[in-house]
Amino acid sequence: MTLSLNRRTLLAWTGGALLAAPTAWTQTASKGVSTMSTSNEARCAAYLDAWSRKDLDGIATHLHPEVHFKGPMQELNGKAAVLESSRRIFPMLERLEVRGQFVSGDRAVLVYDFVCQAPIGVCRTAEMVRFDGGLIRDTELFFDARPFEALQRARAAAAAAK
Repeated sequence: MTLSLNRRTLLAWTGGALLAAPTAWTQTASKGVSTMSTSNEARCAAYLDAWSRKDLDGIATHLHPEVHFKGPMQELNGKAAVLESSRRIFPMLERLEVRGQFVSGDRAVLVYDFVCQAPIGVCRTAEMVRFDGGLIRDTELFFDARPFEALQRARAAAAAAK
């Protein structure tokens, strides 16, 4: 049997393959095969788990060398600066309670309660991250900074009084 392909037959086969492909991708993803989105979901969960354990090395494994951090009280560039800032936060962190995460492609929004020692207490936080090569390249925190600013002022006043 000889198969002759003309342009119309080739286009029909290609079009059919393109139409069938999204269905195959959806079925593959629903069967638990890792996709980019699932992979980034796992990265987010592991990153937050490292934070909840106050594991600086664990946090470091998820950060891009040129990570950019932006928060209400500071902006940092580079992995070393972000890790040093994280280390300074650990003493006041009691626990981290994850409330949700939303992942779309290379971006995610993480929502959690950053539970701190008194007088701060619960700091409801949203963190928006962008991945580059499987690592967090950009991160921006959204939270009410007023309790942290009050703590800094109280510490500065106590230090000045000594």
